Amino acid sequence: MILFLLWQFSTQSDSLERLLASDLQFHYLVELNQLFLKERLFDSACVLLKKYADCFGIEEQAQINLLIGDNLFFQTELIRAREEYLKTVAKYPNARAANDALERLHLFESVRNDTTTLKRFARAIYLYEIKDWESAQDSLKNLSRTGIGDYAWYYLALIYEKRGEYNQALSALEQLIRDFPASRIHQTRLLVAEIYLKTGKKKEGVKILEELVVKYPNLPVGIRAKERLKNLVQIQ
Repeated sequence: MILFLLWQFSTQSDSLERLLASDLQFHYLVELNQLFLKERLFDSACVLLKKYADCFGIEEQAQINLLIGDNLFFQTELIRAREEYLKTVAKYPNARAANDALERLHLFESVRNDTTTLKRFARAIYLYEIKDWESAQDSLKNLSRTGIGDYAWYYLALIYEKRGEYNQALSALEQLIRDFPASRIHQTRLLVAEIYLKTGKKKEGVKILEELVVKYPNLPVGIRAKERLKNLVQIQ
C-alpha cells in the first residue's frame, strides 16, 4: 500500500512538472505545491516555488511569496514564515496576497508569547489546506477557546461553507463577531456576503458588499467586494 501511494505521488508530481515545463500555467504550480503539501514535503515545495518565482506577473509573484510563507508556517518554521509574510507585504503592498499576509502577521502578533498555540493553529490550517476537514474541524473547535479564537471560528466557517453547511457557517461567523468585535479578519464580512448570495439572500449579500466598498475602498477586501458587485451586474 505504501509503495502504491509513493508510486501514485511520483506519477502525479512528474506529470504536473512536465505540464508546467511545457505550458507555464500558474495553476499547475499551485497544484504541484498542493501535492507536495499532502506528502509533507515542505522543503521541496518551497524549492519548487522559488524556482518559478520570476516566471509570472506581480500578482502571481506575491501569491508565490505567500505560499512559501504558508509552507514554512505549516512546517512550524515560525520565524522564517514571518519573514516571508513581511516580504510579501513590503514587496507587493497592492497585491491581493498582501492582505492575506497581513492577516497572518496579525495572527503572529496576537500570540507572540504563545508559540505552542500558534503551532497548533498551523497544524489545523495545514489540515484545512489538504482538505482533511474533519480533523481540521476538531482542532479548530479546541482553538476557538484560545486567544486566536476569531481565526479558529473563521476557518470553521470556511469548512462549513465548503461542505455546503451554510447555516453552520453563518453561526460560526456570528460567534466570531460576537466574541471578537475587534478582530482584524476583514474577510469575515465578505464571507457572510458570499453565503447570503449562495443561499438566495441577494439583497442582504449586496448590502454587505456595498458597505465594504464604502468602508474599505482602498483595501483588498473593499476591492474584492467591488469586483464581486461588478460580477453580479454582469451575470444579470
